[in-house]
Amino acid sequence: MSLEAGTILRGDNAEYKITNPIGEGAHGQAFLALVLNLLPGCHPRIQRVLSPGDPVIVKVPPALADTYSLDERRTFLRRLQDEFSKEYRTFDQLADAKSAAHVYDIGVVKVPIGEFREPSLFVVYEHIKGERLDTYVDRMATTHGRRGVQSVALFFDLARKLTEALAEIHQAGVVHGDIWPKNIMLRKTIILRENGDPMSGGSICGDPIYIDFGQAVVRREIARAERVDRSHPYLTPEREASVQADVYALCGTLFFLATGHAPPRERL
Repeated sequence: MSLEAGTILRGDNAEYKITNPIGEGAHGQAFLALVLNLLPGCHPRIQRVLSPGDPVIVKVPPALADTYSLDERRTFLRRLQDEFSKEYRTFDQLADAKSAAHVYDIGVVKVPIGEFREPSLFVVYEHIKGERLDTYVDRMATTHGRRGVQSVALFFDLARKLTEALAEIHQAGVVHGDIWPKNIMLRKTIILRENGDPMSGGSICGDPIYIDFGQAVVRREIARAERVDRSHPYLTPEREASVQADVYALCGTLFFLATGHAPPRERL
């Protein structure tokens, strides 16, 4: 769905003003927004990390083509609401995790479907200054003429950070369920000169942050294997959410990090 600059959205914890769109995928459209004010009854943890004027990311349902029937679009919205709810439920579990993008809020927005406007959820995320892992690796290929990261030392440094970051998420009791390069951000790190001034351009290869917890499962809630509603070559053939499946997907991500290519399914 499209949101104009200046649109005000009200969540459970705060109000937000949309500034501009930043991206769209099959499961949501993302906008940069600013916190207008915190609401009475705002979650205590949110009060400690958010203030009026802070930038955040707001994700709303994507635009759905008219080629889909009304029932198909409504079914999709219901599935999407379940994903958004899952993301918000991870907030308490991952509140202290430095390796996960924090989900700050959830609210209701009206989505146009044909002649109707159906209520659906939106979610509000931490704004991470950085670059997605897939974008970073592709940019390095364009700059240096070869795919994959540019040195063995850099590969092992990122591999260690990615592994430690995922371990922190698992130790917090959460299974991600949808790990691949598009769901990992590298937080921007500024390199300083000897006099303390920032070098032009800075550095993008900072600490990894796992994002998009729409397929996440809190481990204590896993009574049976849960199917992952995604399809990409980093998932296990069973497409189930588990610690083992997260590790499998991480191994595929490391393959991409080394080669610049998605892993061949038959070799993992």
